[in-house]
Amino acid sequence: QAVELESRALVGADLVLRTRQAPSNELKRWMARLGGEQSSEQRFRSMAFFPKTGESRFVQIRAMTGGFPFYGELETQPSGAAFRGLPDPAALIEQAVLDRFNLEVGDTVRLGTLDFRIVGALTRVAGESELSGFFAPRIFIDAAWASQTGLIQEGSVVSYRQYFRFDAGYGETEAAELKAADTLFLENGVRKTTVED
Repeated sequence: QAVELESRALVGADLVLRTRQAPSNELKRWMARLGGEQSSEQRFRSMAFFPKTGESRFVQIRAMTGGFPFYGELETQPSGAAFRGLPDPAALIEQAVLDRFNLEVGDTVRLGTLDFRIVGALTRVAGESELSGFFAPRIFIDAAWASQTGLIQEGSVVSYRQYFRFDAGYGETEAAELKAADTLFLENGVRKTTVED
């Protein structure tokens, strides 16, 4: 039981699907049928500009929907800082970036053509080491604003993730559904990670 609980916290979900291309309609329909609570992510790299100092930094942007992580948490200062579902663009930025550029909560970061208010410092992400953001610090935003940055265009390098949480956890039913979808996954370049893995 301890290993299972720890595995969930490490993954942040019961199941994660990854692809380097936008999910096809067929894949979207399959994910909808699989059910469970779902959260999606678009992950890409770009430059972030900080108007307060006039400086820029290469970053990794994670545009999120839903409640990921389902297990564990995004540890922030102030605690529980929210960036999703707000009426204006908001961002969580790694603490090291705020320290490096002498930024504070309430300051602004420009991603592409859109300004985001910094609502919190990100100190830890469930299932990831502190080194994960060493070369390209992580910035979390609500996916609702991603298209307005102008950063996702034809030719942009974007990876996609779909996170799942099932009421009864990952079990035989989900394992069978994944096995039956082998061909679909192959055609769509999908890689999977489960708590069982």
